[in-house]
Amino acid sequence: MSRALKGKSAGRRFPVYLVPPVACVAAVGVYLGVGHSPAPSDGPDGKAPHVRREPPGPADTGVPGGVALTPGDTMTINEAGRLVEGLDIDGPVVIAADDVTLRRSRVTTGDYWAVKVMPGHTGVVVEDVEIDGQEGCDAGLGGSEGSAFTARRVNIHGCADGVKAGNDTLIEGSWIHDMRVVAPGPDGRPEGSHNDGVQVSGPLHDVTIRGNNFQNVGTNSSIQAKNDFGGGIDGLLIEGNWMEGGGYALYVWDSSQVTVRDNRFRRNAAYGIASLLHNPGPLVQSGNVWDDDGRPVTL
Repeated sequence: MSRALKGKSAGRRFPVYLVPPVACVAAVGVYLGVGHSPAPSDGPDGKAPHVRREPPGPADTGVPGGVALTPGDTMTINEAGRLVEGLDIDGPVVIAADDVTLRRSRVTTGDYWAVKVMPGHTGVVVEDVEIDGQEGCDAGLGGSEGSAFTARRVNIHGCADGVKAGNDTLIEGSWIHDMRVVAPGPDGRPEGSHNDGVQVSGPLHDVTIRGNNFQNVGTNSSIQAKNDFGGGIDGLLIEGNWMEGGGYALYVWDSSQVTVRDNRFRRNAAYGIASLLHNPGPLVQSGNVWDDDGRPVTL
C-alpha cells in the first residue's frame, strides 16, 4: 500500500495544543463539520441515520486532502486533554491520559502497536488519521483493560489486525483494509496470520462498530468477538458495515446483548458468512443483505 498522501510538507510545523478536557471535547464537536463528512442521515430514500450509501474509502478516511503534515517521532501522550494534530509520525503513539485527541495525522510504524490506548484511560478520540503498518505491526489501534476510545474516519492498513476494541469503544466511518498476511513457518506450524479488521476480546462491554468498510482483511474475518481472556462480551452493536472474510466474515462467540443490523456482506468468505457460538443471548439481527444484489442475509 502506497504511503503517498496529499499535502505533506516538511517546511511548516503545526502547533500541538494543550487544552482542558472540556475544551477538547468542544473542539471535536466543532470539527465534525470540517473536512470529511459524517455518515449521511435520514434522506428521501428513508434510510436510517446509521446507514451510509457508499462504503468509506480513500476519499473520506485518513488525513483530509490539502492538510500539510509536519514530521514527528514516536510519542507518549500523558497529559489529559491534549490535542495532537497535523503530524507525520514515524513510530508508535502511546496514549496514557484521559480525553486525548489524535487528529489529522499519519502514523507509520513496524512496532507491535501503532496507536495504543493504555489501560484505564477514557475519552480518547482518534479521527481522520492514517495508520500505515509496516512489517512487524500487529495492531493498528487498540485498547484494553478498561480503556475507552472513539475511532472515526480512520484509514488502517498494513498491520496484522486493524483495531482491538476496549470497553465503551466506538469505531465508525473507517476504512480497514489490506491487512498484512504472514505465511506459516517452513515446518508448517500455524504461526501465520490470523487477520481481523476488528477484534473484540472479552471480557469487554459496550462496543459499537458502525458504518465501516472492511476490505482485503486477510485470513480470518472483518469482525471477531470472542471470550479470549476469561470473560464474555456484554453489549455489542454491529451496524451498517461492509464485511467480508477470510474464514468467516463475522465471528460472535460468548457474547450477550448483541445486535447485527443493516450490514452488507461480500461473497468471499471461505467457510460462511458468520460463526455464532455459545452466545447466551439475546442476539438480534435485521436488515442484513448481500452487497452485490441486496438480497436478505440470515446469519
